[in-house]
Amino acid sequence: FLRERGYTTFTVHADPSYMYSRWQVYQYLHIDRPIWLYEQRGVPFDIALRFPADRALVDAIIDISQNHRRFFVFAFPNSTHTPYDYDQYLDSDLDVRDPMSEPARKELKTYVNALRTADRALGKLLDHFRREGIDALVAVGGDGTLTIDHELHRNELRVIGVPKTIDND
Repeated sequence: FLRERGYTTFTVHADPSYMYSRWQVYQYLHIDRPIWLYEQRGVPFDIALRFPADRALVDAIIDISQNHRRFFVFAFPNSTHTPYDYDQYLDSDLDVRDPMSEPARKELKTYVNALRTADRALGKLLDHFRREGIDALVAVGGDGTLTIDHELHRNELRVIGVPKTIDND
């Protein structure tokens, strides 16, 4: 469908290609180019050195947008989809103030700092879209994505939010 209308289709993932069965699925979806950042040399990793950083995912999308007039990208970061059991954000100025157990506070602090990092990367992508005159976005996601979609719409970007879930949220 998209190819017939002149679009090139991409997927951009931070996780390794051996996770899940995406290669098989993408054949049926007629994805032109799956990209696994995890397997590319020189890609910066996240603060915990687990997966490629959100900024690497954003840079890949920007590169696609600069080289293709009509494109569709399915992108999936890992920063906000992994366990928050690492200590790299514990010295961050963004902290949790409500009283709770220390393990819960550490996990929540790591999570909100991972979200801040993701938000900064998303901001870079949106700035690029504005500079390049890309004024429409179709975003598929859960409750977090749809909340972001609403904010983008308030900031004059045409957004179509398509709800989906993998965990019944």
